[in-house]
Amino acid sequence: MSVLTRGLCNPVIRKMRKKTDELAGYSPKVTTYGGIARKTTYFLILAVVGVVAYFVAHPYVLAQAGKDQIVDIAAQNGIFHFHFALYEGIAFAVCAFISLFLPLIAWGIRATIPVVGTLYALCQGYMIGFITGNIGSEYQWIGIAALAATLILLFVMLILYTTRIARPSRKFVSIISSFFFACLIIGALGFVLYIIPFTRPYMSMVDAFMAKPEISIGISVLCIFVATLFLLVDFNVIESCVEDRMPRKLEWMAAWGLSY
Repeated sequence: MSVLTRGLCNPVIRKMRKKTDELAGYSPKVTTYGGIARKTTYFLILAVVGVVAYFVAHPYVLAQAGKDQIVDIAAQNGIFHFHFALYEGIAFAVCAFISLFLPLIAWGIRATIPVVGTLYALCQGYMIGFITGNIGSEYQWIGIAALAATLILLFVMLILYTTRIARPSRKFVSIISSFFFACLIIGALGFVLYIIPFTRPYMSMVDAFMAKPEISIGISVLCIFVATLFLLVDFNVIESCVEDRMPRKLEWMAAWGLSY
């Protein structure tokens, strides 16, 4: 695998690749595709549990909360209408905090991944439920559309990879990485221009344009597509790890890497 490909796959998968180099053939119990698939499914099911938990608890929490504990804010873009109890907002903030730092723990201490990954998946599910639940009634279809687009693109990339129609060549990785870094540069440039008083009015006009639902949704779909293209790189690393007979105990790392 080229140095470029190693550098651009997601960090958990990249660390697994390093472990493979160190431990290949070390244990008679080796990593299998089935084992990785089962553990990945486990994390995804937990995310669904988190989503369901929000929608089950939301009506009850609202009913128990006082009027002074209800947050009701309509976003300017018209997509979101936040209506939730204060405790739900606190729970969302806690989940966001946990989701930010748990990956660092998993990255540093591999043995914690079964526990850390479980908490991470549940928190992500709750956050998805919270965001989806606060989408305005006119745009309730966005959550389902986003999920469908993600799953469809995931399976398309998997089929393209397994049938050898698409492989993460050096040129392929260069193209998607160039697009990725271009987005980062544009985002950083936009932030700088926004804080400069002279250019701020112009950036406000750009923000108003980008806030339009059709534009916002289109950009989101494009980002999902680019992220899915990176899965080809991850699939390639996992295939190499299985073929190199990596110890089975590292299946958790592979599964959490894909889920993350």
